[in-house]
Amino acid sequence: MKNTFLIIASIVVFASCEREAEWPDDQGILPEIVVEAMLTNEVKQHEVILSFPMSSANETPVMISDADVRVSDGNTVFHFSEDTLNRGHYYSDSAFAGTPGQTYRLLLRSVQGQMWYGYDYMPPAEIFTPLSIALTNTHDSLYKISYVCQNYDPSKFAMYEISLDWSAVPGYDSSINKAKLYYYTLGTLDMGEILQTDFESVTFPKGTLIKERRYSISPLYAAWLREILIETQWNNGIVVSQPGNATSNMVNELDTNHRALGFFSACSVVEWNGTAQ
Repeated sequence: MKNTFLIIASIVVFASCEREAEWPDDQGILPEIVVEAMLTNEVKQHEVILSFPMSSANETPVMISDADVRVSDGNTVFHFSEDTLNRGHYYSDSAFAGTPGQTYRLLLRSVQGQMWYGYDYMPPAEIFTPLSIALTNTHDSLYKISYVCQNYDPSKFAMYEISLDWSAVPGYDSSINKAKLYYYTLGTLDMGEILQTDFESVTFPKGTLIKERRYSISPLYAAWLREILIETQWNNGIVVSQPGNATSNMVNELDTNHRALGFFSACSVVEWNGTAQ
């Protein structure tokens, strides 16, 4: 049965939590590059991460160094330089903000001589109603998130990033005291395909600092996330495999048969901050 629904995918971050992935596609063929890049409307040095795919979840990713990385809006070209202390991580040479309503192009030239490009449209930023919380344990004053996206519109795709921090609450300074959760509104999904997902239930004490960020995302990026959420196997929010047919928007300029993983997205962001009380 097809339903319009708010899809929830939680990634709980404690001391250090890594996402692991097995990259071979259905034919066992590794794509050639993994791209992680998100441009936002925030004034900052934006980041592009490049690596080679892993054939096993136990492998350490091999980063791609010495690439030529650029982002363009059709009029201005923003150049990126590699962090010499963190190989494979490229940052814009100067801080800038993406402009909602613009289409952006990411262009990569690797040391192997391959050229890749991808486009994404940055939707307008949307003011939103902050999340709701509910008291679940009156004795210990523990809360949980009861609702996100109260002004839900299925025609507007969004990702909600919620950061919880109760490290400053007395009695929690040396225990598990932080979490990060992601909620997605992606339109119509077949709920039968994702109910098997094992979502983490997070409770937090009074005084927890809450940061909620709403990312307005393009239909193209929403479609990619939809593929990942439906077809990726999840275990407590940690990615353990990526489907071979999750379609990246990165294309090889010389040979379209060469495949890439990951996505270049352009998102406008609105942020809200509050405290559990």
